[in-house]
Amino acid sequence: MSVPHAIPHHPAAPEIRAGHLSRTTHRGDRAVATTGLAALAVGQAHTGNLAAAEQSALRARDAAAPLHDFLRIGTAAWGPARILALRGRSDEAETILGELQQVIDEASTAPCVPGWSATRAQPALWRGAATEALRWCERERHAFTPDLLLTHTAALRLAGDAPAARLRLEQAEASPTLAAMPQLRSVALAERAHLTTPEDPTAAATLHRDALRIRLRHGLVLGCIDSLEALAAPAGTPERVGLLLGAADRARRDTGYFAARPPLPDEPVFAMALDRCRALTLDRAAERALGSATCEPTPNHAAFRSRSRAARWTGARPGSPSTPTPDPRPPTSTPTTTHPANRPSTAKVSGRCVTYLSSLATWPAPTVRPPSR
Repeated sequence: MSVPHAIPHHPAAPEIRAGHLSRTTHRGDRAVATTGLAALAVGQAHTGNLAAAEQSALRARDAAAPLHDFLRIGTAAWGPARILALRGRSDEAETILGELQQVIDEASTAPCVPGWSATRAQPALWRGAATEALRWCERERHAFTPDLLLTHTAALRLAGDAPAARLRLEQAEASPTLAAMPQLRSVALAERAHLTTPEDPTAAATLHRDALRIRLRHGLVLGCIDSLEALAAPAGTPERVGLLLGAADRARRDTGYFAARPPLPDEPVFAMALDRCRALTLDRAAERALGSATCEPTPNHAAFRSRSRAARWTGARPGSPSTPTPDPRPPTSTPTTTHPANRPSTAKVSGRCVTYLSSLATWPAPTVRPPSR
């Protein structure tokens, strides 16, 4: 279930994958098509295209319908359920999950559906039902991949058990595959920031900005929205809070992302700032949140369209030659990251292998591959 998190962002990648998967379905390779379409749906969701993600998830469910395989059917069930939950349709998501849960409960022998319990926990977290999410996470017996460990971390944190949440987070950070998964690296940084907030709000804000840099660089639209909203709490002034929440609110409306939507301040002092900052695109708001205009936004989504398509991929400005212009500003000596999860290296990946395998001895050592470019 970690496959979608490892897919690097490229503007044409979803269309290329969709074409390949259509041919796979026509050839009758339904099992491969089911997994691929579910991964495509989650990838499209992360980059903000929730309407296309829902269609891909429904295609995955159709491909899996004739199969008698709990793994594939489970994958096909959590795909549309997760997308529907992200769009705020939690009742429909629970209906889909509940149908398969009934089949699992009635099976003569307990089927292996890796990650099913922790996957059921994620919509519960988005609804704010931390206790329910925690119960689902604690039922997981088959898979301890980084995405599931991070879900458990969030459930423990929201349930008030910070020490246990830190232990789970350390297990996730020790995963040797985390370095190749920008989405999960940003989630790990955000969870570390949430756990750090009570003791050191300044360090927590730095971690949130580190997560935002990763998300902005890889076009993770929904993650950028989460980061802006997380940075709003320590922002201070009404103008700053309005900047972050106003831009995030506009992006939520543009994408249809309504899961875990925080309430907007209704005091008059925030109203003007919120209205004014809803005119900002997501990448411009993120640049201001980072205190810089030197970020490298590379997504292919309407929420980021403050530059032309060519400019986004070549560095050129609209109306200028296609050759990128060197940045005249002197390089800064300030590091762009502060947490080990955001600074992968070969030595650290090797060290993580040892730590991860010692804590989860039942799992085989995964193959570590550098992210494709």
